[in-house]
Amino acid sequence: LSGYLSHFPFLKRVKHVGVLTLLLVMVAVSVGTWRGGLQYGVDFSGGVAAQVRFEHPVSDKQLIGALDPMHLEGLMTQQYGDNNSVWLLRFGLPDMPAQQLGEALLSHLQTVDDGGTVSLDRLETVGPKVGDDLRSSALEAIYYALLLITVYISGRFEQRWGTAALLAGALTATMIALQWMGVPTEGRILAALLLTLFLCWRFRLSFAAGAMASLIFDVTTTTSLLVILGQEIDLNIVAALLTIIGYSLNDTIVIYDRVRENRRLRGPKANIAEVVNASINQSLSRTINTTISTVIAVGTVSVFAVIYNISSILSFSIPMLVGIIAGCYSSTCVTGPLWVMWKQFREKKLRGGEA
Repeated sequence: LSGYLSHFPFLKRVKHVGVLTLLLVMVAVSVGTWRGGLQYGVDFSGGVAAQVRFEHPVSDKQLIGALDPMHLEGLMTQQYGDNNSVWLLRFGLPDMPAQQLGEALLSHLQTVDDGGTVSLDRLETVGPKVGDDLRSSALEAIYYALLLITVYISGRFEQRWGTAALLAGALTATMIALQWMGVPTEGRILAALLLTLFLCWRFRLSFAAGAMASLIFDVTTTTSLLVILGQEIDLNIVAALLTIIGYSLNDTIVIYDRVRENRRLRGPKANIAEVVNASINQSLSRTINTTISTVIAVGTVSVFAVIYNISSILSFSIPMLVGIIAGCYSSTCVTGPLWVMWKQFREKKLRGGEA
């Protein structure tokens, strides 16, 4: 396998890879939207999240009926596991202390599992204003991480620190202006990402554009798959996404280093597609071995979390598993081919202008 992969013609399959990438993104986003879109956890939406465990299986109708006397606003139930014995309850924040709320929940739910015991695994409460502020800060943290990466890649591989700094300043000013105009956080992030890609194209920051597109792919596919799996978006997910960005960027930088070195060795007249293909193949075994090792480590943590029912660890390890695989694919099959397509398009446009 390693011998075959060391000579795989990635750039000859660039159209197939491009179609596959677009299909992956479209399917992930479409199915995620069909499943109801992003479901923010209590960290971001505010309210109460209570995970309860029964000795015997119970139904959601039994839960809702038992809690009806408490008049919990917006009560939602979600099954955990396969035997209907663990449930997540979400509802608006009532006007009572957390300890009293926990006792009241257990008191009402005790009637559901007749003869069995009921326990409260976790109880989280967050005010709506705090949740909204946390959500905005988390989205901005992800965007600014991508922006700083753009600056770093442009400076390191294209030696254009000044242009990169001006780009960062302009985009930061845009974010502030959109916030002053009252644009929602999601709208500001989307507008800034599109503007970032456009400015990278306009100022010929091809390395930065390839890295940015690769990382956007990682975040988009990982988040969509988490929605499909029914995961709530909370602070653990955001921490995992930021970790995935750094992990995927490391693989991208390794490939970019090989591209820069091979261009220096082969000279300026070398075919860029051949240079990039050779660079990807030279670093491929390292990328695959690193990914497999990391997946084994994170997978072991996930199994441990499932066995001992540690939901806080599981909500971090599951997105890490998805993101590591997505990062391996994007750094190998998206970053390099996209950079070649970008360079060839610019060269063709310059030749057309000279003609």
